[in-house]
Amino acid sequence: METIATVGKQPLPDKRHAPSLYARDWSRVVAFLTDFVIIYLLTFMLELVLVPLLVWAAEGGNGEARFMLADPSGAAYFVFTVVAWLYYALWESSGWQATPGKRLWRIVVTDRYGADIGFGRASGRVFGMWLSALPWCLGFLMVDLTPRKQALHDWIAGCCVLTRAGLDAFQRGESEATAVPGSPRAGAVAPSQPNA
Repeated sequence: METIATVGKQPLPDKRHAPSLYARDWSRVVAFLTDFVIIYLLTFMLELVLVPLLVWAAEGGNGEARFMLADPSGAAYFVFTVVAWLYYALWESSGWQATPGKRLWRIVVTDRYGADIGFGRASGRVFGMWLSALPWCLGFLMVDLTPRKQALHDWIAGCCVLTRAGLDAFQRGESEATAVPGSPRAGAVAPSQPNA
């Protein structure tokens, strides 16, 4: 989907023309595991605060608190889901364009033009991850089958996962994509060399 900010811009080249632009599979996996540990710790700390409050509310006669305490695993899953959603959506739509795990491994999330994504698109990407996990994580395995190394959730949200260095080079017009036939940069004339 094109927005006013992307009209007339060149879409990101595919991985054949700019292999160093896209994040490698192993860096995406390690970033995901790093973020999972952070989200788990955040959820655990939040539950340390919420559980005593729920117990206090249940003792005071609050039926909803009793219901949540009756199924603590369901409540824990709900809290984990909300924390994961806000964690990914807020970080990836921020100026960092990345969660702390992605930033550590120098990868960013952009739209298909290399531009920032908003909170709505970042949220769509997060909820698309649940689809990528079904069945047998096949949506994640799409990464190597798509031209821009997009997993199912990236494709649904119109996002790409890039290396920070690759994105910076692309934005400066210095990536290997500058030689792609038909791109506006491909016809650029090299500066003339003085005669020796």
